[in-house]
Amino acid sequence: MVLAACSGTSSSQTVTAVPHVVGMVAVGGMPHFPAVDPGTNRLFVSSLKSASLATVNLSSGQTTTAIPVGMTPHTVIFEQGAERVWVTDLGSDQVSVVDARTMQAAGTVTVGKLPHGLAIDPGHHRAYVTNVADSSVSVIDTTSLAVIQTFVLPEFDGRKAWPWGVSLDAKGGRLYVTATGQLPKPDGTLTSSGSDRLDVLDLNDGHLLSSVVVGAGPWNVAVEENTGTAFVGVTSTNEVVAVKGDRVVGRVKVGDNPHGVVIDPAANRLYVNNAKSNSVSVIDTLGLKVVATVGVGQQPQGIALDSRRHLLYTANQAAGTITVVGLTGGRATTSP
Repeated sequence: MVLAACSGTSSSQTVTAVPHVVGMVAVGGMPHFPAVDPGTNRLFVSSLKSASLATVNLSSGQTTTAIPVGMTPHTVIFEQGAERVWVTDLGSDQVSVVDARTMQAAGTVTVGKLPHGLAIDPGHHRAYVTNVADSSVSVIDTTSLAVIQTFVLPEFDGRKAWPWGVSLDAKGGRLYVTATGQLPKPDGTLTSSGSDRLDVLDLNDGHLLSSVVVGAGPWNVAVEENTGTAFVGVTSTNEVVAVKGDRVVGRVKVGDNPHGVVIDPAANRLYVNNAKSNSVSVIDTLGLKVVATVGVGQQPQGIALDSRRHLLYTANQAAGTITVVGLTGGRATTSP
């Protein structure tokens, strides 16, 4: 990506955008997942240790508010337009909704057992939540804050789905759910069913359209709606697997234990947190190759993108920090 060109000598110089760390914010409390409000330039971060939602003023870098949200808050999404923050809570089997203007609780929705993944379709006023222990997806009417449907994922060869990640393609009418096959135990360890697939469901009634084998331990997924391509982080092989329709169309090696994923369709880039490598892999979604790797904090989990300001945020769970990665600017290269 060329941002500028300099001339005036016999050689030409271009400045190529190279993602690079531009800041670090200390939040403490085992931060798990960030969500950004680009309108107010605030970040909302779930804290596993304090069972709260931290609010960070990104202009000053100061943590300003801690909002109680259940017992073990995980995935966080900012709902633009409605100005609300949604948080899944693995410990209480609920989803919390926070008014981002008042910083007050706006309601809770009881879903299935061990809710984790979350996707919102603002155009149709729907939220989709994966319930790990139930192998299901709760469909929430975001206006009434009520569960209106439950999609149950099938077992294959006796292997329970135990889904963690979810993403949607509203344009194509498809819901993508990772059948992760990992169930948390009370001691914090995981029981594995050996599930290895990405399930594609009809967005309206939840019937199974296809089930694509991607590798054991598919964790999170992001969908590029313009091409209908889903990108899945697979922990057993340390790959991002690209799926289109009912088949795998590519595999990209990344760092150790790919976890959070977020896509920037305008830039044709996918950003992947590597939880055990303490890094972010930057993938060209057209060429299906890693074009950069950025070192961040210890044990990055969730990841959020502010496409307006061209900034990326990673929640570094073990470090208690948020790494801020700049996506514009970079290094100069000279050619004859």
